[in-house]
Amino acid sequence: DYVLIADRSPMDQLLSWPFIMLTLFFSINMVSTNWSLATAADFLASLGDTNGKYLSLFTIMQPASIFALPLVDATVHRLGFGAAFQCVNGIAFGYILIKLLSDNLNVQIIHFVAVAVVRCYLYAVTFSFLPRLLSANVVGKGTGFLYMVGGVASFLNIPLNNMVLTKGFFPPNLLYLILTIPTTFMAGFVQLTIAKENKAKKEKGLIVH
Repeated sequence: DYVLIADRSPMDQLLSWPFIMLTLFFSINMVSTNWSLATAADFLASLGDTNGKYLSLFTIMQPASIFALPLVDATVHRLGFGAAFQCVNGIAFGYILIKLLSDNLNVQIIHFVAVAVVRCYLYAVTFSFLPRLLSANVVGKGTGFLYMVGGVASFLNIPLNNMVLTKGFFPPNLLYLILTIPTTFMAGFVQLTIAKENKAKKEKGLIVH
């Protein structure tokens, strides 16, 4: 019989494939959005934003990501966590594609909005989902593990930053665009886990919200 992840030992929960997939999904998207934040000034300057007008607009929009919370809430309640995770991939793919294909600063405003929205989705959905996947006494450890792996993965941006000096922003942005492919499969794996967990809960007579 299938054993709910939350009913397993703490170590088994953290070593379960669904949590590993979630960790990789979160870390890649965290590093990707951090890349956009950290390199915004140089990226926009390379497109002609010499007076910092668009950088100021980009900076102002990031705290405004909180206004996307109602959209996140609606997605989760109407379509489920699986669809919400895939929204992260879809929006990320869209804004990175804009960075790759357009040198129009006005078009980049769409990229600004998308980065803010995808960060809201990423953090809100991931940390709302954790208590559904892990037991109460493991959620804190799981949260710490997500941030730890994401922090270590952030070192990837160091060689990418050096690459910009010689090859420009195209190669790093292309890499992050390609990485939306595996993250889509990771989110899909989590979706399958949600379905399996819900089926097991129904069989055990537990309520599935």
